[in-house]
This record gives sequence, structure tokens and C-alpha cells, in this order.
Amino acid sequence: MDHNDGNALVHPTTRYDGLGTAKYQRPVRLDGTDQPGGKHDGCRLFVLDLTHDGAARVAVARYCDLVEDSRPVLCRDMRMVLKSLPPLQGPSS
Repeated sequence: MDHNDGNALVHPTTRYDGLGTAKYQRPVRLDGTDQPGGKHDGCRLFVLDLTHDGAARVAVARYCDLVEDSRPVLCRDMRMVLKSLPPLQGPSS
């Protein structure tokens, strides 16, 4: 289904899943657990642009704050990624 609500320019080939999210990306797990029968089969994955989107950086940092106790290794790795990013440029920062 093509969608353009008048508030944003949307490429005419962008498809929507009926839940308010565009299907212009298809993230996959490199460990293969998103394949049929795998632990993450059917899971919805979401991509954030940490290079250009300051709000994405804030979201990842906040996520780490919330799950630090249950996922310390993931949070350590994500915080290292955040620290390694170059400063944001322009209005997206």
C-alpha cells in the first residue's frame, strides 16, 4: 500500500505494513536466529541511524539505561559504539 499523508515526502515504492511503519528496510540477524524455526523467527527488528540522527543516539543511550542490569554486555558494546561516533553535523544534531 502506498502512503503519503501530505506531511512527509514518501517514495512511491515505499510500502507500509498496516502498523504505521514503512517497509523500506529489511534488517536481518547475522546469527541466523530470525530464520524459520529460529528463536527470533517473526520478531520485528528496527533500524536507527546513529551516524546522522541525534535522537537515535539518545534513544540507544536511554535503552541502555533501562536494560543495563539484564543486558550488561550489550549495553557496554552499544555505549562503545556511541562513543566512537563522530560529532553530528548540521540541523539533525
